[in-house]
Amino acid sequence: MFTKKMAAAALSAAWLVLSGCATAPSTLALDAPAADIAVVEGGDAIVVIAVGMIATAGGYTFRKVDLPSRTFVADPTTVTFAVWGLGDKMRKPETGAAAPALAKAVNTEINLLIKKVPAGDYALTGMNWNTFNGYASGSVTGCFKTGATVVRLEPGRINILNSGDIAPPSAVTRLPANTDRAAILAQFAATRTSYPNLTGDPVVADVVARVGWDGRCNRDDKTFAVLSGPDDETTAAARNAALDAARRNLAQSPAPAPAPETPPAPPVGE
Repeated sequence: MFTKKMAAAALSAAWLVLSGCATAPSTLALDAPAADIAVVEGGDAIVVIAVGMIATAGGYTFRKVDLPSRTFVADPTTVTFAVWGLGDKMRKPETGAAAPALAKAVNTEINLLIKKVPAGDYALTGMNWNTFNGYASGSVTGCFKTGATVVRLEPGRINILNSGDIAPPSAVTRLPANTDRAAILAQFAATRTSYPNLTGDPVVADVVARVGWDGRCNRDDKTFAVLSGPDDETTAAARNAALDAARRNLAQSPAPAPAPETPPAPPVGE
């Protein structure tokens, strides 16, 4: 089964491309405000990515994939973030930046990015963000072609992702991989009050595979290799199910009848 530790190990390799110049801070083209997100209908899904503190502009780039045929089936789509609540960042309620239950649950700020997309399996193919050190600006681009995490977004549902489960440790805005899911869901429950048209229960999206490919992390990439994925998970699930069935059968089996007592042998000479 594909685990968080496997994801962290796969994404720990070098993946950054840096560029910069001595100019004012650069900016990214951002999508429409997240405030327009409403009810999910038909074959669409809503993806919500839990991230940490946002101090720059950037985005998480996904591509829809078909795992059986090992092909990318759509152009890249980016879930963006930026300071001042721009991009796809959800606005928090005026009553406070965080849900009250989070005060002791986490030691980091939780922000939420939201976007409506067609449902299906998506690979996080890369990330990018702007940099600025006070006098020079630049950008960071990450391509995850040596090990991209694939998540399953269910139709008609609000699918929650922890950035710590899908992005490498060095990625900006990334939450720790062990961030309590209850804390993320509590923050979403508090934040969604700003979105009266957003209905439905949230679900934690499943990580279903890890894929890799030779290419440039753009729309020209057509195929990929499955490095670990559904087959591994299916095998593990079947093995666990078989073990559970064996335990149940053992518990329900009648206890064996005691062996009849053997009469003592007569004394020698009688």
